[in-house]
Amino acid sequence: MPFAKPRRKKTDKLRQIKQKEKSMKVLVNGNDLSNAVMKVSKAISVKTTNPILEGIKMTVKGDEMTLAATDMEIAIEKTIRSDTIEEGTFVVPGKLFAEFTKKLEGEDQVELMSRR
Repeated sequence: MPFAKPRRKKTDKLRQIKQKEKSMKVLVNGNDLSNAVMKVSKAISVKTTNPILEGIKMTVKGDEMTLAATDMEIAIEKTIRSDTIEEGTFVVPGKLFAEFTKKLEGEDQVELMSRR
């Protein structure tokens, strides 16, 4: 009985995806970020079987950062001004990030960065 060949297609695809990913870096006003997160976090799902609904999606493109959340019944999206260094999209845990951003009120500039 011949041995089965190892499957490398999936690992090759994952490697290609990871190579395409790049880090994201942006500077925003602390008050603007805090206010936007507080508004968007009202749409975060509290009890769900789908963990992504507990997050806030942050999209950085051009000179704007868009924050969005949904519980599949309502969706809230808020756009704030940003100084973009590297564009990107990522999701953060909603409630945890909301608690963190409450402490950023009064900060002139906050740097957010994601790594691959």
